[in-house]
Amino acid sequence: MNDKPRILVSDPSLRDGNHAMRHQLKPAQITEYCRRADTAGIPIVEVGHGNGVGASSLQLGLAAANDHALLSAARDAL
Repeated sequence: MNDKPRILVSDPSLRDGNHAMRHQLKPAQITEYCRRADTAGIPIVEVGHGNGVGASSLQLGLAAANDHALLSAARDAL
Protein backbone atom coordinates (compact mmCIF):
# COMPACT_ATOMS: atom_id res chain seq x y z
CA MET A 1 0.00 0.00 0.00
CA ASN A 2 1.32 3.45 -0.93
CA ASP A 3 0.83 6.10 1.78
CA LYS A 4 2.16 8.97 -0.32
CA PRO A 5 -0.39 11.67 -1.14
CA ARG A 6 -1.64 11.51 -4.69
CA ILE A 7 -1.50 14.64 -6.84
CA LEU A 8 -4.43 15.15 -9.17
CA VAL A 9 -3.84 17.64 -11.99
CA SER A 10 -6.77 19.83 -13.00
CA ASP A 11 -6.37 22.11 -16.03
CA PRO A 12 -8.47 25.33 -15.83
CA SER A 13 -6.92 26.82 -19.00
CA LEU A 14 -10.12 26.63 -21.04
CA ARG A 15 -12.15 28.24 -18.27
CA ASP A 16 -9.84 31.00 -17.09
CA GLY A 17 -8.24 31.32 -20.50
CA ASN A 18 -11.59 31.82 -22.20
CA HIS A 19 -12.28 34.68 -19.81
CA ALA A 20 -8.91 36.22 -20.69
CA MET A 21 -9.81 35.82 -24.39
CA ARG A 22 -13.04 37.79 -23.85
CA HIS A 23 -15.07 34.55 -24.27
CA GLN A 24 -14.06 34.20 -27.90
CA LEU A 25 -12.66 30.65 -27.93
CA LYS A 26 -14.41 28.62 -30.63
CA PRO A 27 -15.64 25.03 -30.21
CA ALA A 28 -12.97 23.79 -32.65
CA GLN A 29 -10.27 25.33 -30.45
CA ILE A 30 -11.78 23.66 -27.40
CA THR A 31 -11.80 20.28 -29.16
CA GLU A 32 -8.17 20.58 -30.25
CA TYR A 33 -6.99 21.63 -26.80
CA CYS A 34 -8.91 18.77 -25.17
CA ARG A 35 -7.41 16.24 -27.60
CA ARG A 36 -3.95 17.40 -26.64
CA ALA A 37 -4.75 17.43 -22.91
CA ASP A 38 -6.15 13.91 -23.18
CA THR A 39 -3.03 12.74 -25.01
CA ALA A 40 -0.92 14.30 -22.24
CA GLY A 41 -2.90 12.38 -19.62
CA ILE A 42 -4.55 15.39 -17.96
CA PRO A 43 -7.48 13.82 -16.05
CA ILE A 44 -9.57 16.98 -15.55
CA VAL A 45 -10.09 19.79 -18.06
CA GLU A 46 -12.32 22.65 -16.93
CA VAL A 47 -14.31 24.21 -19.75
CA GLY A 48 -16.36 27.38 -19.58
CA HIS A 49 -16.15 31.10 -19.73
CA GLY A 50 -14.81 32.16 -16.37
CA ASN A 51 -17.96 34.24 -15.80
CA GLY A 52 -20.15 31.23 -15.11
CA VAL A 53 -23.05 29.87 -17.15
CA GLY A 54 -23.97 32.11 -20.07
CA ALA A 55 -20.77 34.19 -20.06
CA SER A 56 -21.95 37.09 -22.19
CA SER A 57 -21.65 40.35 -20.32
CA LEU A 58 -21.93 44.08 -20.85
CA GLN A 59 -18.20 44.47 -20.23
CA LEU A 60 -16.99 41.70 -22.55
CA GLY A 61 -19.80 41.39 -25.07
CA LEU A 62 -21.32 38.24 -26.50
CA ALA A 63 -19.54 34.93 -26.12
CA ALA A 64 -18.42 33.23 -29.34
CA ALA A 65 -20.25 30.02 -28.36
CA ASN A 66 -22.78 28.97 -25.76
CA ASP A 67 -22.01 26.63 -22.87
CA HIS A 68 -23.58 23.60 -24.54
CA ALA A 69 -21.44 24.05 -27.67
CA LEU A 70 -18.25 24.38 -25.62
CA LEU A 71 -18.99 21.39 -23.41
CA SER A 72 -19.99 19.26 -26.41
CA ALA A 73 -16.77 20.20 -28.18
CA ALA A 74 -14.75 19.18 -25.13
CA ARG A 75 -16.64 15.93 -24.68
CA ASP A 76 -15.99 14.94 -28.30
CA ALA A 77 -12.26 14.96 -27.59
CA LEU A 78 -12.14 13.42 -24.12
